[in-house]
Amino acid sequence: MTRVLFFDDNAYRHKIFKSRTIGCIVDHAYNVSEAINFLQNFDIEYDYIFLDYDLIDENGLPSLFSGLDVAKYIINNKDKLKIGKIIVHSLNRIQGFSMAEKLIGAGFNVIHSIGSWDKVIYKDGKIEIEDRWKILENE
Repeated sequence: MTRVLFFDDNAYRHKIFKSRTIGCIVDHAYNVSEAINFLQNFDIEYDYIFLDYDLIDENGLPSLFSGLDVAKYIINNKDKLKIGKIIVHSLNRIQGFSMAEKLIGAGFNVIHSIGSWDKVIYKDGKIEIEDRWKILENE
């Protein structure tokens, strides 16, 4: 069964993503700590990891942390992690692109997409994103 880590600070996005990935096992992480906790289980193989860049804290203010913190953890543990594809789904084009480039440079299969969390289709055992939302793909 397809396994996904969905990292985003917005609960509504998690709800939409869940409705579009019926049939997948989805681990939902709302902050950096939760995402890293999931990733620390090196026995789990993720077919897909969705990473947001900009995060809001519990007070509604920009967080001191970002998806880049999760990306750095992934890069630093690349020999222990089993990841099929990483989808950077940030609306922040500049920082999202930079994060995607760092992950590509570390050898990961990456798609950088604008707002792809609501353009996901799960069918035939894999996740697809509408091509018009892709900015960068290194397959």
